[in-house]
Amino acid sequence: MHNERNSKLAEVAQVAVEPQEQLTGAALVRRRALVKALAKGGGAVVAVAPIHSFAAPSGSLVTGVCTVSGAMSAVSSHSPNHATCTSYSPLYFAKSSNWPSGLVYGSLTFAALFPGTSTDATKVKDILNGSVGQADLLYWVTANFNARISGNGMVTFPYTKEQVVDQYYGAGSANFLAFLKKLWG
Repeated sequence: MHNERNSKLAEVAQVAVEPQEQLTGAALVRRRALVKALAKGGGAVVAVAPIHSFAAPSGSLVTGVCTVSGAMSAVSSHSPNHATCTSYSPLYFAKSSNWPSGLVYGSLTFAALFPGTSTDATKVKDILNGSVGQADLLYWVTANFNARISGNGMVTFPYTKEQVVDQYYGAGSANFLAFLKKLWG
């Protein structure tokens, strides 16, 4: 019975991933990991990680629940009444031509994006390219950049850059970071 259920899950998963020729790189690796987990009886993987995080191509426009409380709600995936927004994933901004206007690619530091008590002189380009190993900063920079371009016709990120900075320094920063990670996978 258990093997029959796993076989059925594997068939369903394979049907869902038929167009593999359209996926490249990290998206394909994530999709294969999902199929393996399902084949081994790992149905919980689907419940823990939303499908869009497995299927979204790198650097794509992502649609998700817009608010921290909405994204963290246990019913967010079951309620059509949650407001959704669009934003670019972190890899989109790794390309300098995708940066918001007015920001200088080579010299911009994290402290310049998050003025206040931050003295982090890490270059933003290094954060976005993953060469400094500070994954949490990647999400904060991406939120700041999406806030700067929101309203451009594609991005409807619900926070201003000032609100993102306030969230970074605020008491709820861990919740906001969890929201960002859930949004961009």
